[in-house]
Amino acid sequence: MEQDKTRSPQLIDQYGRLHTYLRISLTERWNLRCRYCMPENGVPLQPVADLLTSCEIIQATKLFARSGITRIRSTGGEPLLQRDLIELVIQLKAIQGIQSIEITTNGMTLEKKLVALQRAGIDRVNISLDTLTPDKSRHLTRRQGVAKVMKSIEKAQALGFHPLKINCVVQRHFNLDELVEFVAFTEKCGVDV
Repeated sequence: MEQDKTRSPQLIDQYGRLHTYLRISLTERWNLRCRYCMPENGVPLQPVADLLTSCEIIQATKLFARSGITRIRSTGGEPLLQRDLIELVIQLKAIQGIQSIEITTNGMTLEKKLVALQRAGIDRVNISLDTLTPDKSRHLTRRQGVAKVMKSIEKAQALGFHPLKINCVVQRHFNLDELVEFVAFTEKCGVDV
């Protein structure tokens, strides 16, 4: 039997687990300043020359796909700030072996981009939402935004992104008191947490 020369050894960790998903941080830029992530004035960014270009991301993903990677999760920073995101998703989705592309976002600008992202090949959306309360959100992120995130959640559901996932960082002195309300919200909306 002839060996398939297009395949590389599979990615198996020290515990024998097969890895089939790759997390790609597309940018280190953010449009929020969440208190648990960074100071109000931001953080020094890496020189652009030190970051992977979109072409390098494509090339690296092709190599990983040959080792059994089938799912890509695009993260950041805020991945929606990636200037060529739509074209990049199209190219990632075209790689042989890639079956699914997900994006993790804070949802602030997602509503306007969802249709284009879906057409490009995004299969699943993860949205970060730490509170349902506008005042708490403004305090945490140093920006206005709960209403925008809610609209993004509604539109993602209307477009058929299922399951939609919400990421929430629970903090004892910030949003722990909202946990029951948050769970009720996710159950009502039918989203994963």
